[in-house]
Amino acid sequence: MVHRGQASVLAWRADAGGSWALAAHSKAFNPVTGLDVSADGRFVGLATAEGEAFLLDAATLAVKRAVKKAHMVFATSVAFAGDSHAFVSTSADASARVVAVPAATSGAGVLRLLLVLLMLAVTAAALVLLLPVRAATS
Repeated sequence: MVHRGQASVLAWRADAGGSWALAAHSKAFNPVTGLDVSADGRFVGLATAEGEAFLLDAATLAVKRAVKKAHMVFATSVAFAGDSHAFVSTSADASARVVAVPAATSGAGVLRLLLVLLMLAVTAAALVLLLPVRAATS
């Protein structure tokens, strides 16, 4: 959608009855000259007439990465890598900019870290409690 020279990205959701509802709305950008959706559907890459490149979360359309001076002139296209780990924007100045896509974070990594910290705390507490006993018996 373009309004007063600014572009916004809109995401629509269709329900089972065939009705459409606005699911998400992005912030305003300079006119968008290139747009692509990652193969896994998690991200939207876009480029602007001002040579900027943006990575958006597809569900919320929140900006995840922004490269303000990706190109010296307007960008012409955007494309994601097949594995969705990066996208490239190209420009009329014959440049290409590769933007890395952040890795998916999982709660399992945080849980694993907390478990290791808990085990270290229990081990440290056991050592503190056992050391005075050993010193007294020696």
